[in-house]
Amino acid sequence: MRSIWRIIVIAIVCGFALSVFGIAMGASRELYLDKKGLHIDNADEITISEPNLEKFTGIEIDTRFIDVEFITSGSYGIKAAGHGVEWDWGIKDGTLSVASRRINSIRIFSLNFSDGKQDYLQVFIPKGAEFDTVSIKTASGDVKLGSFSSLSTTIISSFGDVALSDATCDQLQVDISSGNFKAASLDARNFGYSSRFGDSSFDGVSADRLTANSDSGNIKFSNCIFGDIYAKNAFGDITGSGVATSKADMHSKSGNISLIGDFAGQSVFSSKFGDISLKTLKPKEECSYDISASFGGIKLDGVAMSENQRLTNEAPSGNNLKITASSGDISVEFAR
Repeated sequence: MRSIWRIIVIAIVCGFALSVFGIAMGASRELYLDKKGLHIDNADEITISEPNLEKFTGIEIDTRFIDVEFITSGSYGIKAAGHGVEWDWGIKDGTLSVASRRINSIRIFSLNFSDGKQDYLQVFIPKGAEFDTVSIKTASGDVKLGSFSSLSTTIISSFGDVALSDATCDQLQVDISSGNFKAASLDARNFGYSSRFGDSSFDGVSADRLTANSDSGNIKFSNCIFGDIYAKNAFGDITGSGVATSKADMHSKSGNISLIGDFAGQSVFSSKFGDISLKTLKPKEECSYDISASFGGIKLDGVAMSENQRLTNEAPSGNNLKITASSGDISVEFAR
């Protein structure tokens, strides 16, 4: 039995060595597995290069295994490259549509020995270009968009990171199954975000309303202004500094909440299994609060209130804090 396993291991090692040698000599750089078995990808790279297109006011992209990026340019255009990819694109009624599909059968698994360069689609737009709609859907690939404005933007990513910056959107929806999300220098009226697996960061984001849902991953805010924010995290922390809200509703099932900012109006923070640390720019006399910890201690301005599991205060200002921790400590600091 040991001899058989030794032969199998030697065969695998030799096969791998021959594959590397073949790649070095210019052979195909990718192996893939589909329902029919293991294959060598011999498909040629298929490219698109159209640097000077007519102006378009809408964008619809649907790709698989492709990185998508907006690039600031002096004109409208597209550039794309993909091995074994069939491109279908055109401009109709002012909308640029780009779709891709694999010429080979559906891949269950692939092993790429290339220099790491992913198949890509680049859309060239003037800085601050205005669009009616932007729709990006990718099954596997990163998305990087910026320097534009739109009435409606939708980004759906199954597996890949999404980065959005220097943009203004009236309606914005980002849905990620598995991947990280970064938003920077972004202005939106109605902003919806959901993620199953991955961290998210919001830096310099302003929105009339933000709805953020995460199943697993940390949510981080930095220098953000929200009229109304609802954030829910099942497994992960919610952190932030320089946050200003008119209404806040944030919940963590299993994770800490740690925020520094100006919390006006009605603000609700809760955690089932985690600590809550809140530093507000409002003075204590301007805040009504209802703070309760079922299994944990409470600190107000650094002073432990170990004998109280619930603290309340009434103020006429209209600024209300409701903070609840089922199993965790609570620390609240007011401006002085």
